[in-house]
Amino acid sequence: MSPSTFPQRISSEHLPKLKERTLDPSQADEFLKFLFSTVARRAGMIRLHEGAAVAQCLKELAWRLPAGAGRTHLDRLAWQVWQTTFRVASIKPSGKQKAARFLRRHRGTHFRNSVVGRTLELLEEVDVPDEEIEAAARSSEANLVSERMSIQGKALDHLQDDLSERIYAGYHALRLAGIPGARGRVMQALKAQRLARKGLAGKRVAWDAAAVADRVKQYRDVVRRRFGPKKDQVDKGRNLVVWKWLELFNAPKAMDQGGQDRGLLEG
Repeated sequence: MSPSTFPQRISSEHLPKLKERTLDPSQADEFLKFLFSTVARRAGMIRLHEGAAVAQCLKELAWRLPAGAGRTHLDRLAWQVWQTTFRVASIKPSGKQKAARFLRRHRGTHFRNSVVGRTLELLEEVDVPDEEIEAAARSSEANLVSERMSIQGKALDHLQDDLSERIYAGYHALRLAGIPGARGRVMQALKAQRLARKGLAGKRVAWDAAAVADRVKQYRDVVRRRFGPKKDQVDKGRNLVVWKWLELFNAPKAMDQGGQDRGLLEG
């Protein structure tokens, strides 16, 4: 899949479309390394005005540099800052009528007449209530992010990172593939990546098999809330979590070329 078609997130409508996958036992260590090489953590808030101001600053600085790598670097970062701000900042959509008035006011100046005309037609044709647009905008705000992942959803509001989901996925991927010693192998993979955990009094302590089992149980509760408490519902949720991470594991080229890992929508 090319970077341009590689979606940033897996949302609710994507979940039933995930293909059934089983971990190749020969790739178990590589898969666990992939899972724990990075962790998505709760991101700080980006305010619209602040992000836009930083993007403008970088853009102006870029144009004051001579043509070359420095200018290109700042120009690309300015665009990235603006895109990220637009995506994650808390913005209430205007609604279709206000959008139409805005476009009519600026047609022929900031925006070409031909483009505005077609857009106004589409605003009339698209039968989507403003309330639905606003709800969709709220649901798209990312809770947890890393260099390659963006996860969203209300069920993640209490989490500070996605490590429990990664542990759950690794453990069950090994179990479903018939690989023995799943807890021990996950524990060793966590230690290999130097991912510590907080023990009593907030001290950082090493992982053990009991801690891995506890994280698996914790995330099973998330799956139960998301998919339902019955065994077949929990099994379906478990499989979707595992298949998602296996799909990401098997798509490294798309991610390395500019795509992003796809997070599971929990809400």
